[in-house]
Amino acid sequence: MFPAKGAVMMSVCRFLTILLLFTTSAFAQSEITIDRVGSEPVRVGDGAKSVAFTALIEGVVTNPELSVYVVVTSPGAAGERIFTAVVDISRPDSIGRYRWRAVCQFGELTGQGAIGVSYEAQAIAVNPSIVKRGRLLEALTASEVKSTVIPITRTRN
Repeated sequence: MFPAKGAVMMSVCRFLTILLLFTTSAFAQSEITIDRVGSEPVRVGDGAKSVAFTALIEGVVTNPELSVYVVVTSPGAAGERIFTAVVDISRPDSIGRYRWRAVCQFGELTGQGAIGVSYEAQAIAVNPSIVKRGRLLEALTASEVKSTVIPITRTRN
């Protein structure tokens, strides 16, 4: 009439396993944002940010164990530039996010056409264990932890 004690325990174990997998995957989803380009805060709908040849790009990431990179592309140009960010794991903010910072370059220091060129910057976080020598671009492309793309215009040297 009643199920066997072993069958009940098996059902409870399956339920707990499924529950654990569900909660683990929910917490494992990391997020990353860019919230500052140079001295300007980034807000939705602001339009392109103005930068010099070198600018500090900052943001937050929810998982401090991920490696953060900023990918800078210029529409019409071949390739992209990848800059490593430093994540400050010593002080999470009030909601558990960690600040990261990357010094990025836009174009060449001098040269014709440097001023007025448009760029796009995107922060991408990856598990450092999957970044292998010569495979960084593939890991960045495959990552699901990406910020929105920020339009940037170089306006000065």
